[in-house]
Amino acid sequence: MEPHVLGAVLYWLLLPCALLAACLLRFSGLSLVYLLFLLLLPWFPGPTRHSLQGHTGRLLRALLGLSLLFLVAHLALQICLHTVPHLDQLLGPSCSRWETLSRHIGVTRLDLKDIPNAIRLVAPDLGILVVSSVCLGLCGRLARNTQQSPHTQELDDDERDVDTSPPAGLQEAATLAPTRRSRLAARFRITAHWLLVAAGRVLAVTLLALAGIAHPSALSSVYLLVFLAICTWWACHFPISTLGFNRLCVAVGCFSTGHLLSLYCYQTPLAQALLPPADIWARVLGLKDFVGPANCSSPHVLVLNTSLDWPMYASPGVLLLLCYATASLRKLRVHRPSGQRKEAAKGDETRELELAELDQWPQDGEAAQHVVPTAPDTEADNCIVHELTGQSPIRQRPVWPKRAEPREASPLHSLGHLIMDQSYVCALIAMMVWSITYHSWLTFVLLLWACLIWTVRSRHQLAMLCSPCILLYGMTLCCLRYVWAMDLRPELPTTLGPVSLRQLGLEHTRYPCLDLGAMLLYTLTFWLLLRQFVKEKLLKRAEAPAALTEVTVADTEPTRTQTLLQSLGELVKSVYAKYWIYVCAGMFIVVSFAGRLVVYKIVYMFLFLLCLTLFQVYYSLWRKLLKAFWWLVVAYTMLVLIAVYTFQFQDFPAYWRNLTGFTDEQLGDLGLEQFSVSELFSSILVPGFFLLACILQLHYFHRPFMQLTDMEHVSPPGRRLPRWAHRQDAVSGTPLLQQEQQEEEEEEGPRDEGLGMATPHQATQVPEGAAKWGLVAERLLELAAGFSDVLSRVQVFLRRLLELHVFKLVALYTVWVALKEVSVMNLLLVVLWAFALPYPRFRPMASCLSTVWTCVIIVCKMLYQLKVVNPQEYSSNCTEPSPNSTNLLTTEISQSLLYQGPVDPANWFGVRKGFPNLGYIQNHLQVLLLLVFEAIVYRRQEHHRRQHQLAPLPAQAVFASGTRQQLDQDLLGCLKYFINFFFYKFGLEGPARLPPASCGVDKKQGAEVDSLYSGECGHVTCRKGRAECMTCVVPLQKYPQPKGQKKKKIVKYGMGGLIILFLIAIIWFPLLFMSLVRSVVGVVNQPVDVTVTLKLGGYEPLFTMSAQQPSIIPFTAQAYEELSRQFDPHPLAMQFISQYSPEDIVTAQIEGSSGALWRISPPSRAQMKRELYNGTADITLRFTWNFQRDLAKGGTVEYANEKHMLALAPNSTARRQLASLLEGTSDQSVVIPNLFPKYIRAPNGPEANPVKQLQPNEEADYLGVRIQLRREQGAGATGFLEWWVIELQECRTDCNLLPMVIFSDKVSPPSLGFLAGYGIMGLYVSIVLVIGKFVRGFFSEISHSIMFEELPCVDRILKLCQDIFLVRETRELELEEELYAKLIFLYRSPETMIKWTREKE
Repeated sequence: MEPHVLGAVLYWLLLPCALLAACLLRFSGLSLVYLLFLLLLPWFPGPTRHSLQGHTGRLLRALLGLSLLFLVAHLALQICLHTVPHLDQLLGPSCSRWETLSRHIGVTRLDLKDIPNAIRLVAPDLGILVVSSVCLGLCGRLARNTQQSPHTQELDDDERDVDTSPPAGLQEAATLAPTRRSRLAARFRITAHWLLVAAGRVLAVTLLALAGIAHPSALSSVYLLVFLAICTWWACHFPISTLGFNRLCVAVGCFSTGHLLSLYCYQTPLAQALLPPADIWARVLGLKDFVGPANCSSPHVLVLNTSLDWPMYASPGVLLLLCYATASLRKLRVHRPSGQRKEAAKGDETRELELAELDQWPQDGEAAQHVVPTAPDTEADNCIVHELTGQSPIRQRPVWPKRAEPREASPLHSLGHLIMDQSYVCALIAMMVWSITYHSWLTFVLLLWACLIWTVRSRHQLAMLCSPCILLYGMTLCCLRYVWAMDLRPELPTTLGPVSLRQLGLEHTRYPCLDLGAMLLYTLTFWLLLRQFVKEKLLKRAEAPAALTEVTVADTEPTRTQTLLQSLGELVKSVYAKYWIYVCAGMFIVVSFAGRLVVYKIVYMFLFLLCLTLFQVYYSLWRKLLKAFWWLVVAYTMLVLIAVYTFQFQDFPAYWRNLTGFTDEQLGDLGLEQFSVSELFSSILVPGFFLLACILQLHYFHRPFMQLTDMEHVSPPGRRLPRWAHRQDAVSGTPLLQQEQQEEEEEEGPRDEGLGMATPHQATQVPEGAAKWGLVAERLLELAAGFSDVLSRVQVFLRRLLELHVFKLVALYTVWVALKEVSVMNLLLVVLWAFALPYPRFRPMASCLSTVWTCVIIVCKMLYQLKVVNPQEYSSNCTEPSPNSTNLLTTEISQSLLYQGPVDPANWFGVRKGFPNLGYIQNHLQVLLLLVFEAIVYRRQEHHRRQHQLAPLPAQAVFASGTRQQLDQDLLGCLKYFINFFFYKFGLEGPARLPPASCGVDKKQGAEVDSLYSGECGHVTCRKGRAECMTCVVPLQKYPQPKGQKKKKIVKYGMGGLIILFLIAIIWFPLLFMSLVRSVVGVVNQPVDVTVTLKLGGYEPLFTMSAQQPSIIPFTAQAYEELSRQFDPHPLAMQFISQYSPEDIVTAQIEGSSGALWRISPPSRAQMKRELYNGTADITLRFTWNFQRDLAKGGTVEYANEKHMLALAPNSTARRQLASLLEGTSDQSVVIPNLFPKYIRAPNGPEANPVKQLQPNEEADYLGVRIQLRREQGAGATGFLEWWVIELQECRTDCNLLPMVIFSDKVSPPSLGFLAGYGIMGLYVSIVLVIGKFVRGFFSEISHSIMFEELPCVDRILKLCQDIFLVRETRELELEEELYAKLIFLYRSPETMIKWTREKE
């Protein structure tokens, strides 16, 4: 080991550890002295020959003498205590005044019975004596032995600091003729020095933050405030001189030293007695009792307080490291080579240095004496230097040697500038993560702020403008959280009026240092944002016209690094523009299936499916609506973030329940539920990053993506990368990465030779190896171009194979999924592809219909996963039939799913409860993605052909150039031909046969018509006299089939039948929708009022009574089971009961006594009596019931009623008994049989009929009643009071009650009332008829104007008509028939019509 290294280890490692151990082993006045030495140690220079003769030597000798003195004091006191008994009595027992004072001093009576503690009290002095002796002796000897070594000569502490400059030998070597080894050594030394300075400053600032947050208190807040001030100062690009930074280090070091001394002194019993740890001042100042009070029975035992949290124990250690860091950093000076020391000494001492930045150092080919430290933010042609006394930054030209120019910035340096330019992205992400991590109203502002900036197109400028406010707000949040992190929980308020401060984020956590550390990390991005903002302002100000005395150097050409970075950036941007939309699509799936399925995630999937469906079915409309779609997704995601975020606050669940009327379970299905911190982080972070992905797509990649996918304006294929010139610069020898043509143009132009331009004698000195680097880069570019060309050819081949076979993959996988999940909904997919495979013309329609139907299946499956969907409520229990009533065997019945348990009817349609959700839905999701992939393949191939102006290949050919003519040219042509041949032989269709014919004639009139029609071009040349015309039309394909041939019946009826099936599916889907609305998401709307009335003929009602809410009793599970057991033998009744759950059934307990007195007039009473006695016609007894619902809960009909009429025949017993009751001659009850229906169904409509399934014999199953007219003497002269009473005929208990069991159908919720509230007919009338009429009116008679308004160019069709007219005039009827057949074919083939009517190129 080198001698100076050994000395440094002894002085900087062994001695501090010994002093620290001496301070921790005991807490007394003697150890306080050692603590002072420990804190003074970093302010002194290391052990050298000169320093040992100065202050460092004096420090070591003082430490040696004091430790020896303390050891002698221990020894003298123990001898006196054992030899002078009176002294021991004077010292007194334990915890006496003098004994306590001696323990505070550190020289006290030792208990020889407690040997470990006795050693603990004496060992520190002995250890310090030994260590200080060894350090003083060995360091002195090592310094004397190495005083002649050139590598260890150090200047005196009063003249120079430690490690200030390279040795003289290195300076001379760098100045005169530096060798490669010496240059590397000098550069390494300078690099190490600057790295040491930068690392020291970063470490000191980091320790400032840690010291401030480790144990929040009034004293520690000083460190935090200094940290915030330094970072803000740095972010504002304010200058700070070396002298100012050193003074700041001294101030922080002195304060942290005093802080450590106060903490150490507080561990003594006297300090804790004067200021108890529970006292408010001790808690405010952050004074903690790491050592507890001693026990009087064992006064020397060290009692440690282990109840504190670990950050409090770490806080003193951080303070000690801060003291050492600031003291060590104070001794480091900014390195200046010898060539500039004199200039710096003459007045450049106040030059400013930016905090925590490295200055540039020389390259291999530069002399060390020509290095001028500049900030890395400055450009290569100028620098901005802040003068301490100036009013603004001054632009100065760096001092460069005569044959040296500023070196080119490294790629990493340029990449760092690029990252700083995008610092606003990090800041906005930090704002969102901060609000998610620490949920409060104050951080909610950050979330809204970030979302607002994200939505603006010029978000970079807005973020820069808001950077001061964002930083100020973030620092305010940190300071507020710091106050509540202090140990002041009893004193700090918990509420601010009605608002809990916890909802504002002001609460005390167990480890506040972790929260504050995270907040400071978030705030760091705000400082970076502000620094970039100030930097851009300074650069913009510097772009103003310069003064005449200013000298600037401007680059006329982009540097090699700039060229490469620009090329790389364009490549990356093009890749992102092409593929970032796939990232957004993947995020759609992630955000939809992360966690449990809720409504807002289903909406995400619905939007995603809508986008895919439009892409598949209506590509042009999809492109028009794509930007609006992204804006909708961004707005919806922000709404979801805000809703979920605010729902976590204390009172918001109650607000939502009162606002919507939903239960907690229903709100949870919407996605509004309160989460834990980890769940909240994931629930908000995933939508947050999805929002970021959509915003990036919308603002950065949407426009280039639209240009890439434009089928109408296809750009020509991109040119290959130009061949780079294999030449080198004549002066520098570097490769010129420029195109030859561009270089020639630049050489022809005038060259600026004004002030500041480099002459040929001042050419840039290129480092060794630069030429090789250029050749390597050039070769890599050529290899990349070749690889790109090969990759393009492979892609074209693979896309062609996919174009030919992708529909097979789609059909195979779709049918496989349908067979794997056999259901009614999957049946349509099987039918579609069963017709699509043999009939190619039907494939596009099958793909579109499959896409739409698959989306419907996915949405239905996702909706069925909601918690409000409970299959047990509507599942049916099928009763096992008896062997005599069925043809099935007993084993078949036992194995049937119908009789093994409750049968969920939704399973037949293909929906069920499945977990995990993505695993259950992934089959149909993959089918959908495969269908979209098919459309992508077809459209990509169409784009490729339009881009390269290629005609569509025959369906049998894989390669266009693989023909018989190219078979013998080369091996590649042979391979292409045989691939085409085998595909034709074992592929889809037979070869194309080309209809050449020539006539398409000599006529007697002298007219000659030549007609040549081929698969390439149709020509008509006409000559008649002197008139001559010629027409050349766009290529016509061969007829799909001979003219005039009838379509096969299987084609007609197959396609027609398939369309009919699709229409049936469209008609059937609303039925399914209504069924699901009523049975799955329907809400129970029980009657709020039940009123019954009994009326005889046309007279005043006999009986009227209403049952309100207290008398309307919901069914219990026990009552439901009793009802089921009662009707268990009756299958129809059980089928009806199984459709209702207990909460759907209520029992209305109707009071048997009428609620109103019977106030009939005497004439009417007499007329009624006569009619009952003597009437010859039947008199009607009408029993009516009326139910009232609460429309606020759902439904559209408020009242439902019905009646039951019973005819009383003349001279019947009931009529005579009723008349006797009116006369008052009898008080016997009148029995009316089959009057009261016990089971009533309350449907969604206005009719409430008796339940036939539970009363199969209808009126015969109605209950009989007894009616009676009761009288009572009224008060005063009012006479008799009369009212009617009804009782059940067979009642035994509670005869005064009439129980009516009401089955209430579920009604559509208010949110779906506009769709399902008016039933199936309302849905069809409003949607099918109204919208159908609108669509029909929009497209009516469009066929008459489509050729004039929609077709781009009809010139070719007009020429064809003119040709038909011409050949008709020449009596060429056969040719007219051919041409007319062409015209008819055009109108029958839209694809060919589109090709014929394209705009002329």
